[in-house]
Amino acid sequence: LQEWNQRRALLAELYDQEFAEKGLEEVKPVTRATNSVSFPHLYVIRVKGRKPSAGSAQRNERRNSLIAFLGAKGIETGIHYEHPLHLQPAFRRFGDERGDFPNAEIACDEILSLPMHPFLSRDKVHRVVNTTAKFFRSSR
Repeated sequence: LQEWNQRRALLAELYDQEFAEKGLEEVKPVTRATNSVSFPHLYVIRVKGRKPSAGSAQRNERRNSLIAFLGAKGIETGIHYEHPLHLQPAFRRFGDERGDFPNAEIACDEILSLPMHPFLSRDKVHRVVNTTAKFFRSSR
């Protein structure tokens, strides 16, 4: 387990470095706390999309297009937190509605999990980052 955790930390740092080198304005890796040790089971980025107006349905077409592009290249992605807490069925009783917590809604609309597991190779991380960069270069 320690080896796997160390490998995940190394891969997260590699993703961070490679995304920083690409300088993609459209992609922002979700940061980890600097005063703690992190062994990420997910590597999450935020894909900037349009800012929805209050009360509108969240839809980040840029993120959805990136998901399709990466999928066509054999790169699996995931959206692990599609809905913010206040819109989850378990919290309906509190009466919160879309637009009540706009930052949480925007975050859920932007996040995308990239491949992350302890057996992921450095070359695969490089491929994921390069393919993501290719998508944004072609969509500008």
